[in-house]
Amino acid sequence: MKQQYYAVITGTSLGIGRLIAKAFAKKGMNIIAVARRDNLLVELKDEIADINPDIEVIVKKCDLSSTEQAIAFYHSRTHYQVQV
Repeated sequence: MKQQYYAVITGTSLGIGRLIAKAFAKKGMNIIAVARRDNLLVELKDEIADINPDIEVIVKKCDLSSTEQAIAFYHSRTHYQVQV
C-alpha cells in the first residue's frame, strides 16, 4: 500500500536537509522538499526517484526567511497529510 503521509523537510538543497530527505526516501516516506534553489530541488527529486521510485516527492521553492513566502508555503502544504 502506498504511503499517504508526507514529511516536510526544509533546507533540502544541500547538507543535512538533503541527507534527511534521502533517508526518509529509503524508508518509503513521501516528501515535500523545501529549498531556495530550483535546480538543486530538481536534482534531489531525480536522486530520490533512483532511491525509491514508489514515493512522491513534491518540491517547493521557498525562502523561509521571508515571512510572506513562509506563510504561502504553509498554506500550500495543507493539501497534503503531513506526518507529525
